[in-house]
Amino acid sequence: MQAFENVTGKNNPELIRAASLKDKKYRRKYGAFLADGIKLFLELCESGIEICNVWINENAKDRILPKIEDVLKKRGDISVRIAAPSAFLKLTDEEASEGIVCEARFSPRHTHAELYSPKEGERVLMLASLRDPGNLGTVARSALAFNITRLILSSDCVDIYSQKTLRAAMGAIFKLDITVVDDMEKTALECIGLGRRVFAAELRDNAVSLLDADVKKSDVFIIGNEGHGIPESLSAVSSHSVYIPINEQSESLNAAAAASVLLWHQSIAEG
Repeated sequence: MQAFENVTGKNNPELIRAASLKDKKYRRKYGAFLADGIKLFLELCESGIEICNVWINENAKDRILPKIEDVLKKRGDISVRIAAPSAFLKLTDEEASEGIVCEARFSPRHTHAELYSPKEGERVLMLASLRDPGNLGTVARSALAFNITRLILSSDCVDIYSQKTLRAAMGAIFKLDITVVDDMEKTALECIGLGRRVFAAELRDNAVSLLDADVKKSDVFIIGNEGHGIPESLSAVSSHSVYIPINEQSESLNAAAAASVLLWHQSIAEG
């Protein structure tokens, strides 16, 4: 295990570069991201993702270091920096941070493409224009729980590597194959061409109840934007629209809740 480096000033070049990763533009530039908390540090280590640096708040080091000491000994390649409290604050947007932030490389399981063709046996969920990081992270967590193996995201979804998304996902982001695509319509048609049904989760005139849809594990659900739903162009190329029957006094479920219901229903389906 390498010796720890102490960072006291806010103008430390490494601190400034790391803090820039709070911005999507710089995450893309450096191919790296920040993750808050001991749990995400351990998840990153378990996933095999390259960890560049671990930043620890000086005020929390006596509490944090004993919990990660064994991992650091096994992973002698991880650089640890002890940052003064005022410097550490530049690395996190969490009000009650545990006092540890990891700087890591993008996962090789996460890719960007014009369109995506699901492989045989893949369980797929498509997400169109989700903008809330908490929703995206929660959907990823549910997807993992219900055995989805690949998320397909439209390119205007919130960044999977934002700190808020990662916190909400509780490590699920690192365990899923994720593809961001530029053309969701072509991807949906590609799925249909491979014999899969693509269900747009929305309440339309021709929508069928989830209970009557005869859902199969090979089917693909599309979850739309929290406020505007699924784009009409994407809905138009889908096999069907499907809705979740709920109390008439309730207007709708939010994106994350709807995804959980749909995926649970699919998880118990036959075939």
